[in-house]
Amino acid sequence: SYRDEQVFTVLKSGAHACLSKDVTPDDMLQTVKKVVRGEYPISQSILQPAIACRIINEFENLSQLNGTSANLPAYLSSLEAQILQHIADGNPIEEIARILSIPEDTIRQRLYIIHGKLVSNVRNYQLK
Repeated sequence: SYRDEQVFTVLKSGAHACLSKDVTPDDMLQTVKKVVRGEYPISQSILQPAIACRIINEFENLSQLNGTSANLPAYLSSLEAQILQHIADGNPIEEIARILSIPEDTIRQRLYIIHGKLVSNVRNYQLK
């Protein structure tokens, strides 16, 4: 969808957050506070199946352009790939934690890492 495309573009840009025009003042304030604390609220958008699919495709496309995933500055670990695939399949974070036998906080931490790797690879590819 158009919204998914916008969110994915913002995610790849390295932004910390993304708000819609109809955001409430309270939500905007809470988001700004999170960013000031060093959080990346945009990483939570990876929990959307369409966004997770786009990220998987992005890593696959960049890997093909570079020959192998080993040529990427940052590639997905096995766990990160599993998390993304479960999200893409529509599983909620609670179910993914149960299936993979890991805490939900670990999944959330991996979302931040995946976001960083995505941005790193996109920036590296654009510099070539």
